[in-house]
Amino acid sequence: MRGQASFDGEAMKRIREAAPRHDRERPGLSLDELAAGVGTTRRQLIKYEQGAATPEPARIAQLAAALGCEIRDLTIGETAAADLAALRRGAGLTQRAAVTRLRPLLTRPQLRVSSWLLAETEAGRLPTTWSSPESRARVAAALAAAYDQPADRIEAVLPAAPAAAAVPTTIEPQAVVAYPLVKSAVDTWYARCPSCELVASPTSVSYRMNLDRSVDWTVPATLRCSQCGTEHQVTPFDLLPHDSEITCPRATCGKVTQVPAEAVEVVCEHCGLCPPGPAALVDPQLANVASHVRYGHTLKMQAAVQAAKANNALTGGSATFPFLLDPGDQ
Repeated sequence: MRGQASFDGEAMKRIREAAPRHDRERPGLSLDELAAGVGTTRRQLIKYEQGAATPEPARIAQLAAALGCEIRDLTIGETAAADLAALRRGAGLTQRAAVTRLRPLLTRPQLRVSSWLLAETEAGRLPTTWSSPESRARVAAALAAAYDQPADRIEAVLPAAPAAAAVPTTIEPQAVVAYPLVKSAVDTWYARCPSCELVASPTSVSYRMNLDRSVDWTVPATLRCSQCGTEHQVTPFDLLPHDSEITCPRATCGKVTQVPAEAVEVVCEHCGLCPPGPAALVDPQLANVASHVRYGHTLKMQAAVQAAKANNALTGGSATFPFLLDPGDQ
């Protein structure tokens, strides 16, 4: 079921029938009036009230606004909604919307937050990134603010930190952990840059490999942002799922590449062209921001090259520019 399992159709009907009216003495909203207010149909509202269908979190938020009530008023009581995912849905948020609301609450110092980390937490597995007592307390406080819930209720449903593994007395071969978000091709790695906050395919990736040619995640990988040029470390939890696709605009290519929906720039896996990503196509303002960030990075590189050439002319040495090269080119 895609909607919110804890949605209370009977509560919605009671609130609708008791809604105050100023244009007539008799209270209550008709199904047609409510349908017009939330952009759906009378038939769909009847399904909601009879329990034949459950609305998405965004639709619940629209219904609450139209009825003049809180989102929690349209959900079943605390006993039925006593898990973290239900509290999120009760706040009218998808996982991606919840992550967007959590990011400003987990800064200074910045604490990583992504849909993957939130999904792991909702599944009862507190990620290592959030497992320290300080990080867990910050995440709990941020969730309480984002979901408009008491802090003690969030603490009650937040998974406990994983117990420290015992040190083995003998060396045994370790199984390689498979991370579904990690692709074999380097160009398919996407993560949000902590410096410019943009998502784009990195210009270079540095990582360590196991003997079986898989990525060794005991050490973070290093990505160089193609927009602002800064390097940042990532773990598999920081990599974004490829939940969208882009068609290469090159007439001789036209192939489809799977990419994250948040990407402002992508790399065609077939011909290497760098067209705008799904986020930039949907939001032209975001495309302008990415263009300005890239332009500023270009000016900085040009200034660095000119300074290195001037220094080389004075000292008689030979200037090299490692920041213009990928690790494999050096």
